[in-house]
Amino acid sequence: MSRLKKMTPIVELAERGEHQAAQALGEGRQRLASARAALENLQGFRSGYADRFQQAGQQGLSVHRLNEFRSFLHKINKAIAEQERTIQQLERELDALRLAWEEAHRKLLGLQKLIARLAAAEQAQEQRREQSEQDDRVGSRRGSGGKTLLSLLM
Repeated sequence: MSRLKKMTPIVELAERGEHQAAQALGEGRQRLASARAALENLQGFRSGYADRFQQAGQQGLSVHRLNEFRSFLHKINKAIAEQERTIQQLERELDALRLAWEEAHRKLLGLQKLIARLAAAEQAQEQRREQSEQDDRVGSRRGSGGKTLLSLLM
């Protein structure tokens, strides 16, 4: 079995690995985008709630109602802080996924270059073999009759 044929399963594994790493990277990007959208929603909700709190405060609030507004704003701020931590974690995970994909991609490119070199070497070897066979056929024709065109002319 030629080296080229022996490398085929290895290249297929590398292609699958690169594809899986690319898919994981895409999924990581989607998770991060979703988390950022959720953060924006929370921030927008907080802003709207703070505006309502301000308007209600101008009209006068009971202490109980004031404490409810503050308590809820505190909960929203905690949720925002938690979402920001989640985003930071997802960014670290995305960086790791990107590095894994880059490594898998480099490995695949290296194997593809090796395959190209092996194919070129096999093709050159096949051409040399064909040339040798052709040279042998020409040589055997000359030797079979013992007479070459040059010897016939003399």
